[in-house]
Amino acid sequence: MPANSNASPPPSCPMHQSSPTVAKPLTPPAESACPYTPSDLSADTKTSSKYSKYNPLNYMFSDISQERAKDQTVALPTEREPSTIPKGSGEGNWEYPSPQQMYNALLRKGYTDTDATAVESMVSVHNFLNEGAWAEIVEWERRFGGGLKKGWEMCKRGEQGSMAGANHEAGANFDGVSQPSLLRFMGRPKEMTPKAAMIQIMGWIYPSAFATEPPFDRHDWFVQREIAGQKKEIRYVIDYYSGPDDPTGEPVFYLDVRPAITPTAAVERMMRWGGDVCTLVLTTPGKHFVDIRIYLPTSPDEPSIPSLAPLPSSRLEWGFAGTASPTPAVYSSLPGRETEIEKPSHTVWTHWVDNKTTDEVQDEGDMYPQPNGETMEYGAMENPDTGKVEKYQECWVDLEIAKVDEEEEFRSWVLRTEDEEAGVRGVLARVGVFIQGVLRRGEDISVGRWMWDAERGWQPVVEIGKALVPRGVFSQEEFVLGQRLVASDGLKWVCVESFSWK
Repeated sequence: MPANSNASPPPSCPMHQSSPTVAKPLTPPAESACPYTPSDLSADTKTSSKYSKYNPLNYMFSDISQERAKDQTVALPTEREPSTIPKGSGEGNWEYPSPQQMYNALLRKGYTDTDATAVESMVSVHNFLNEGAWAEIVEWERRFGGGLKKGWEMCKRGEQGSMAGANHEAGANFDGVSQPSLLRFMGRPKEMTPKAAMIQIMGWIYPSAFATEPPFDRHDWFVQREIAGQKKEIRYVIDYYSGPDDPTGEPVFYLDVRPAITPTAAVERMMRWGGDVCTLVLTTPGKHFVDIRIYLPTSPDEPSIPSLAPLPSSRLEWGFAGTASPTPAVYSSLPGRETEIEKPSHTVWTHWVDNKTTDEVQDEGDMYPQPNGETMEYGAMENPDTGKVEKYQECWVDLEIAKVDEEEEFRSWVLRTEDEEAGVRGVLARVGVFIQGVLRRGEDISVGRWMWDAERGWQPVVEIGKALVPRGVFSQEEFVLGQRLVASDGLKWVCVESFSWK
């Protein structure tokens, strides 16, 4: 976000992503200070850089004098601007440093070449970034400050839906949740978060997609959350990134704000970042896949999932199918370090049919298993709307494959249909108790997801578009490789994969 703008960062900025961190013991600063306690720099640190001059976040002290510095030729204001950030003590809001304090702090750190005429602008950037960080924390607390149940009720409406009608009046209770307050804070510019470090590794492996400057600062903010009269301390982690200047030459910054990983925070992250889309990917033993992503309802008037009635096409976020080409991970061969990944598993997904494009596009990503059993995917693909390669991050949870009742084996199969002249391509796949399909007829798109029910048999979870299932799919227990079927609309399907296993 430009330093002189009130606009929110774009959805692709890292502010909305996640990563675990580890905290060290903290020493609370004086309460009349900028929300930052710096780590010490060595006495011989005399070098200056772009960030040392124009990012003051690293160089504030709580006891800096308001007196004019020796040899200072420009008079600087000594007024301190109050923030919108409530103190944990309940005694008003935190205050930001004055330009004179900022200048004295920079000199104390050894930056004797600081341009005094630029300090007021530096203070404005400093305050702007802290207000932006607090706004993100307030929004997170608005969703989850009332507990996980209330948080899910908001997140399932989607990002935009959960923002609609929100009451963000500063200093007051909002949406039935007590206003959070800031207890203490700590700057850790020399300690890169695991997420920031991972992004740097990805930039080294895939510079065209992930190359980016490391964050120029890191903060840990400790926030007081109150639920039903009970106060709880929540640690938030903030990475500060600098982006290319905007067209007017103004500096642009990105903030990655998220609660540090705890069991509760992990659930909150999943709810917020996955709450507006219901995603299921079926991957068969032969590496065919069907990936369907459906928007969850944003109002009580919209049908929920599962839905017996077909949904409108506007509920389809993405539907695509094709083949996956995985490369296994390489683990350390050193004794005692056999579980360490030297090179992550890498997969290339070829989209044979895709609701967003008629081209056979690819995306690829590296997979990193997490201690909680989830898998983080860091990948890149071409955006069909812009034609540019864009990086992405996704968190996956593997579901255990189940058997259909009375079947003695696990079963999977894949059916495909294609008519090049008519612009027809479709894939229908089953894995265990799930069936999913994507079909393109020219510009018409159909997707479907079905699940086995012990009492009612195969039941629709989601159906969008025209019927895409050929006769006999739901009644036939097993398909043979090469077997052909004809749908009621005349489409010819063929079985291209069939597996069963104990």
